[in-house]
Amino acid sequence: MAVRDRTYLVRLDPYLRDESAPHGGVRGVFFDWLQTVDAEPVELCGADRVVICCSPEAADRIRDLEYVLDVEQRA
Repeated sequence: MAVRDRTYLVRLDPYLRDESAPHGGVRGVFFDWLQTVDAEPVELCGADRVVICCSPEAADRIRDLEYVLDVEQRA
């Protein structure tokens, strides 16, 4: 990760089901997507929350995903 990367708390929509990933659900799809933008999970906070480390630009892209409810920068 680059020096300018930050940590973010991401809230995923637990009620949205992705038919292409029945066993991994939305979180599995999200983790697969993270690999495409050079971001990584830092901490799992339950089924619908995850702390990630990524660039601010990647965080902006994450906000646009249909299964993401909220992206909040962590201190």
